[in-house]
Amino acid sequence: MKSIRCFGRKLLVACLLLCPVSRAGAQFIVTNIAWAKRDLDNNYFPDDPTNNYRIRGRVTSPNFSTNLTELYLQDTNDQVGILVASTAFLADTNVFKPGVEAQVTDRIDQTNGMRCIRPLLSGRLIVTDPAIAHPPPVGATIAALLAAAESNEARLVVISNVLGGAAWPAWGSSASLSVTDATGTLTLRIDSDTDLDGQLPPTNAFDVIGIFSQFDTSETLPNSGYQVLPRYYTDLVQYGGPQPPLVTVINSNAFYSVGPGATLNVTVVGQDRNAGDPLALSAPVAPAGSTFTDLGSRVGEFSWTPAPGDVGTTNPVVFEATDGTRPARSASRSTCSPRRRRTSS
Repeated sequence: MKSIRCFGRKLLVACLLLCPVSRAGAQFIVTNIAWAKRDLDNNYFPDDPTNNYRIRGRVTSPNFSTNLTELYLQDTNDQVGILVASTAFLADTNVFKPGVEAQVTDRIDQTNGMRCIRPLLSGRLIVTDPAIAHPPPVGATIAALLAAAESNEARLVVISNVLGGAAWPAWGSSASLSVTDATGTLTLRIDSDTDLDGQLPPTNAFDVIGIFSQFDTSETLPNSGYQVLPRYYTDLVQYGGPQPPLVTVINSNAFYSVGPGATLNVTVVGQDRNAGDPLALSAPVAPAGSTFTDLGSRVGEFSWTPAPGDVGTTNPVVFEATDGTRPARSASRSTCSPRRRRTSS
C-alpha cells in the first residue's frame, strides 16, 4: 500500500464550462480538469480547495491501491490529467477500466505535492461512457517534463531512449529507481500493486510509458519529487529482440519438508523481457494430489497437502514458464515428514 499522492498547479488554461448547478442540495461547478485544479498564483497548491467540482476524463491507469481508490483521469481535449484519490471506498476495477470515460464530483485537494480530487462517496465517481478509448501518451523528454512539471502532473507520457532501472524490486516490493535520457534524470517508480515488481530489469535503452507524478512531503513548497509511474510491465518498451522466459520460485528452497495434513504453498513468477509475450505457468512434474494454479499476470501458485500415506516420500516438483516457443524450468523437491513442519536446506 502506498500513500495517496495528489497533484498540483501551473495550468493557465481557461475552463470549458463553468456553471453552478444544484442537485440534492449540493452545489458543484461543472468544468474541465485544468480549471478545477488550476494554480494561477504559482504557489504549488490548488487555487480553489473549497468548492465542489464536477469533471470528466478518460481513465488512464489501473487502481494503484488494493483497498482504496487511486486512479488517474485525463481530459482528451488538452491531455491534462488528475489523480482521483479516496480513502472512503475502493473503485471497482471491473467498472473503472483504463479507457472508459468517468465523471467525478468533489473538492480539489493535495497531498505529497500532487493535486487530486477526493470523492467522499462512491456515487460521486461514475462511468459516463463505458466504451474503451485510450488517450495516447504524450511524448516528451525528461528535461521538458521537469521544465513544466506542474503542468505535466498526472499526464500519461512516454519518454524514449531511457537507460537505467537495474536495481529492480523483488516480487511484492516497490522501489524508486533513477533513469536517464539524453536530457536529464528522473525517478522511475515501480509500484508493487502492478505487475512490474519481480520482473526482469531492462538491459538496454528502452521507452517508458507512465503517469508523470510527484511525491513531495513538503507543506510549504512542494516542487520536487517528480517521477514517472509505469502502469504495467508492457509500459517498458524494450528492443532486445526475442528473449527466452525465466521462472522464479518466491522464497525458493531446493528442498521443502511438510507434515501430513499440513499444506505447502509455493508462489511461482514467470519472467520475460518481451513484455507482450503471454506466459503460461505450470507444474508438469508434481506429487499426486497437488495442484498448480496459473493466476495470470505471470504468477502461479503450487499447493500440496500430503496424506498420512505420503509420510517418508520424496517427490520432485518442476515448475515451467513458456511463451509458446521457449520453455523455462525450475526444479525443487518436496518430502512428507512425520511431524508438521517446514524446513529448508
